[in-house]
Amino acid sequence: MNRASVIGSVFNRDRGASAASSETHPAPAAPELPKRRDLPGRLRRPIGINVKVHTLDSLRYRNFRFIWAMTMGTGAFDWTLAVVMGWMTFDLTRSALLTSLALAMSSVPFLVIGPLAGVLVDDWDRRKVLASAIGAKAVVTAAFAAIVMAGHLQTWHIFVFLFLIGTAVVLVHPAMLSLLSNIVPKENLVNAYALNSVGFNVIRLAVPALAGVSIILLGPAQTLFLGVAALLGSVLATLAIRLEPGETGRRVEHPRPLAQIVEAVRYVKDERVVLSLILLSIVPGVLLLPFVHGLMPVYAGEVFNVGPAGLGILVSAPGIGSILGMTMVASVGVLPRGRVIVAALVWTVLCAAAFSLSRSMAVSLVLLMLLSGGMATFYTVNGATIQQMAPDSLRGRVASLGAMAHGLYPAGALAAGALAELLSAPTATLAAAGVMACAVAMSFGAMRRVWRHK
Repeated sequence: MNRASVIGSVFNRDRGASAASSETHPAPAAPELPKRRDLPGRLRRPIGINVKVHTLDSLRYRNFRFIWAMTMGTGAFDWTLAVVMGWMTFDLTRSALLTSLALAMSSVPFLVIGPLAGVLVDDWDRRKVLASAIGAKAVVTAAFAAIVMAGHLQTWHIFVFLFLIGTAVVLVHPAMLSLLSNIVPKENLVNAYALNSVGFNVIRLAVPALAGVSIILLGPAQTLFLGVAALLGSVLATLAIRLEPGETGRRVEHPRPLAQIVEAVRYVKDERVVLSLILLSIVPGVLLLPFVHGLMPVYAGEVFNVGPAGLGILVSAPGIGSILGMTMVASVGVLPRGRVIVAALVWTVLCAAAFSLSRSMAVSLVLLMLLSGGMATFYTVNGATIQQMAPDSLRGRVASLGAMAHGLYPAGALAAGALAELLSAPTATLAAAGVMACAVAMSFGAMRRVWRHK
């Protein structure tokens, strides 16, 4: 502000007292300040750039930090389990079909008891449901590891064990998603989902490779006991969460479970965008994940010939792509969610096709990173959008209905294992990418509704 502006401001404020004086003795004009000489390439007016990076926004909330720690612990267990069970099953059976079916057993409970799990999550304290489910995973795993250590392992033990693990995961999935919706505001929900996925995939960078080395040095049973220790840490982190009475998910009245499931089904049917998002999530669960991640032990044993340590690297490498993708999603404040979901789905089809054609371990690792980044982006933005739209009283059941898509994984695993055994793992993956491309093209109506959603 120059001197003339200051004098004018004082003059207007006190004009009643100094009007006459101002007329007889006008204020002298302020000397003009020397102009700054414009330099070549310099803008005449400075442009203010206000860029806010939102990457760590959700970590401001205490409860989210405990959810994040819980995710790290369960992630360490999940990736350890994937390597141990994948290698142990293939080594025991030498069958791509049985390996795919065994790894798919943990998805069957999503289809069988998934909706009932959503009812429990909406009716009871979500924090206690989550802690109990994680504790159950630890107990079942310890019992199975004891069987392996005693030398009594049979193929049917693997199938039963993974089915029981899947039964616990059916409760973990909707309880965790509903808790996230309770502890962060809606505008931060995509950020919270993305950060949670980053935590899960940060663990993926190291744990699978370490699990592969641990199988060689310690043995599969001892490696599973290390995973149990990680689960116990997750239980403690979950119990440290503190919620307000209205945020626990418990309701005073408990209608019949069937009536509650019907209520959630009607909501999904009437909310066309939510219905489209759930239907789209079925496509990669049936046509992509079983033909890539489900066949990873076969790729390690027959295509790349890299052994259990190499399998750990193959399982770890996609975590880099997921972290990069989720960091980008978490850093953006507002994004066109519908377009991101559709673009990520198309991107994964292209990456899966390229992966099936590669015979170089290094190139395949890069392609797995790119594929995993697209897949993580799809599932994160898809799930956050569904939870953001659903009312709190229905979040657990809606999440369970969406998770039922995982229950169709065994159908894809059966096809993947049969094709890999009949032809080869790369041929099976390429065929699945082609079918998925056709499925995406045929679901034009659902794709259009999602594309328009903001």
